[in-house]
Amino acid sequence: MTTHQKPNAQPTHSLSYYDNLTGLAHRLYYQERLDCLIKTATRRKEQFAFLFIDLDNFKDVNERYGCQFGDQFLHLIAQCLKSVAREVDFIARLGGDQFCIIVDNVVDDHDVIKVINRCLQKIKQPLTIEQHQVILSASIGVAIFPRDGINENDLFNAADTAMQQAKQSGKHGYVFYSKNKLNAATLHREKVYLLEEAFKQKQFVLYYQPQLSMTNRKVVGMEALVRWQHPILGIVSPDYFLDLIELLDLQTELGNWVINTACEQIADWHRLGLPYIPVAVNLYPDQFQDHHLVQTVKQALHQTGIPAQYLGLEVTESAMQTKGHIDVFKQLRDIGLKIAIDDFGTGFSCLASLKQLPLDCLKIDKIFIDDMLYNSHTALLLGTIIGLAHALDYSLVAEGVETEEQALKLQHLGCEIIQGYYFSKPLAAKDVPAFIKSTL
Repeated sequence: MTTHQKPNAQPTHSLSYYDNLTGLAHRLYYQERLDCLIKTATRRKEQFAFLFIDLDNFKDVNERYGCQFGDQFLHLIAQCLKSVAREVDFIARLGGDQFCIIVDNVVDDHDVIKVINRCLQKIKQPLTIEQHQVILSASIGVAIFPRDGINENDLFNAADTAMQQAKQSGKHGYVFYSKNKLNAATLHREKVYLLEEAFKQKQFVLYYQPQLSMTNRKVVGMEALVRWQHPILGIVSPDYFLDLIELLDLQTELGNWVINTACEQIADWHRLGLPYIPVAVNLYPDQFQDHHLVQTVKQALHQTGIPAQYLGLEVTESAMQTKGHIDVFKQLRDIGLKIAIDDFGTGFSCLASLKQLPLDCLKIDKIFIDDMLYNSHTALLLGTIIGLAHALDYSLVAEGVETEEQALKLQHLGCEIIQGYYFSKPLAAKDVPAFIKSTL
C-alpha cells in the first residue's frame, strides 16, 4: 500500500482522516503522520522535506467559473500530485488550495528538487473541465527536518515563509527556507528575468565540440552545445540556467530552437565548401512528450535540405527506456537520424533491453575517463562497455578526454572516437570551417 493513496479498508482510521473532495489525507491525519515521521527520523537520524504547495491565483478560477468548477479543478490537482510523488511520500490537503508533500528519507536537497520540478511541470499542464481549459501554476516552500525545525509548528512556519517568498519571486517556483531567504529569492527573481529576456532577445547560441577519429585524426562529427551569450555578462555557464529552463517549462522551446539552428548550421557549412558534418544535439526527456517533435525534425530537415543521417540526437538512458518514448525514437530513426545514449554508464542501465532499443551510439561519460588510468576496476568496466557496444554494432564516443595518455588508452581498449579538450574545446560556428580544414 502506498502512503499517499487511500486504502480500501483501514478500520483504525475514520472517514474524517481523508478529504472528501480530493481523496488525500485530511489535516488531522497529516498531523498524526507528521508526528510519527518526526519520531522515526529522529531515531534513525534521517532527514525529510516538508513541501508547502499553494496554487497561484486560484481565487480567479472560482470567481470566473464558480466554486463547483473550482472543486473539480482541485480534485484534478490532487491527482497530479499523486502522479508525481514517490511511493514513500505522503500527500495531504491542508485546506483550500493548499497542499503538502512530505518527501521522506532525503539525502540532500537535490532529491527534493526532483520531486518539486515534477510537481511544477505537472501542475502547469492545461487541465480541461467542462470544455474549459485552465492553466495555473503553484508556489512551493520547502523546509527540511531537522535543519529548519524539529516539530510540526516550526516546520510548517518555515515552509510557509519560504512559500511566500516563492510568490514574491514571481510565482511558479520554489524556495528553500533559510535565514538568507530574501537574498536567495531576489537572486532567483533576477535569474528568471534575465532568462526570459534571453529568449525574447534571442541571446542563445550554439557552440560545437569536434569529435575526432583516433584512426586518422580527422573530425568525424560535432556535438552542439547551448550557450547563453549575454550582452554584458558574456558567455553564461549552462549550470546557471539549465535547471531554471526546466523549472520554467521552456525545454521544448529551447530544444526546438537547437534542432533548427543545428540543421541550418550544417547547411551553411556545406555551402562554404565543407562536406556534410554530422552534428548531434541533446534533447530534454520532456521533449518526447511533445506530439510535434517528429514533425519539427522533419520540417527542419526539409527546410535546410540536409540528409537526415547528419543530424544526431543524444538522450539520457532513462529517457531512452521510458515507456512511450520508444515509439518516438523509432519514428525518428526511421527518418534516418542517428540516436545516441549520452553519459552511458551513469544511469540505471538495463543491458538486456539495449539490443531492442532503436540505437546507434553509446557516449561514454567523463567519469570513466577521469578514473581509468588509476583504477583497474574502472578500466575493466570500460573495456566491458566497449566490448558490448562492438557486439551490438554500436559506435562509441568517449567524452571529456583531456590528455594524450587518456586518448591512447581508449584507443587501446577499442574506442576510436574521442571528444574533449585534448582535441578541441567547443568552438563558435564561425571558427569550425578553419578548424576542420586544418585537420584535413
